[in-house]
Amino acid sequence: MLRVLIPIDFSDAAINAICYAFNMFKQDASYDLLHITYYEGSDAADAFGKELHQEIKQQFDKTLQQIKEQRGNIPASIHFHTAHGMQIAEVINAYAEKSKADIIILASTGASDNNHIFWGGHTSLMITTSARPIISVPKYAIFNGLKNIVYATDFSDTDLEGQALVALAKIFGAHIRFLHIFPEVINASNFSPELIAQDLQRRFQYKAISFDAVMSNEPATAIESFVEEHHPDLLAILSHTRNSTDRVLCTSIISSLAAKVGVPLLAFKTDADQNFSE
Repeated sequence: MLRVLIPIDFSDAAINAICYAFNMFKQDASYDLLHITYYEGSDAADAFGKELHQEIKQQFDKTLQQIKEQRGNIPASIHFHTAHGMQIAEVINAYAEKSKADIIILASTGASDNNHIFWGGHTSLMITTSARPIISVPKYAIFNGLKNIVYATDFSDTDLEGQALVALAKIFGAHIRFLHIFPEVINASNFSPELIAQDLQRRFQYKAISFDAVMSNEPATAIESFVEEHHPDLLAILSHTRNSTDRVLCTSIISSLAAKVGVPLLAFKTDADQNFSE
């Protein structure tokens, strides 16, 4: 059974990310909802921590009841957890490793108050540091099936990255549009999208693949425009282990896209286990 980790801060955006995950994987997954807290160290810290945990547990139950009223039902396997720490990305990554999460789903924006630390601004850091695939969900995104995926790629690790994405696409019967951003100095007439698409289809033994080329010296802007024009259900990008500035899609560009695009963004690595098939 797929294990889904969902960091939550009880903001509207986080609640929407929970609903997105429930609608995407339904009863075919186990869900770990993780809330991260912070409080100043003091003699009363332990007592305060227990009181805070109980308060959060009540908020968690209230949130699930609210979701149940909206959806009519909720998955059977849901577990609530709290963790403590200032470095949000480190805490989430450590918990993902401990719980053996297969995928992390989190809101692209969050909330904050005096007693808790929330990670809306930490989403881009998660994308660049997590060994697990991450889906960053915009506040108003609704999962209505996964029919069209835009995959922005620099073709640096095509075989491994394509295999991982095709495994996900097969689950939902989705069409994948491989999108490559070429520098404007390159002549677009040198490329045949149809032939490249056919080669990709043969390579991955999956017919629902097409190829698009865009000429631009601003990859992030070009990808944003393409997404706005074609309205995919998901934008997928390979998050490389090293922040190499010579790559077309370096981590700074991916972080920018996570904050700006209006569709869920899937970021994954080829040097980690990407098991979308279970």
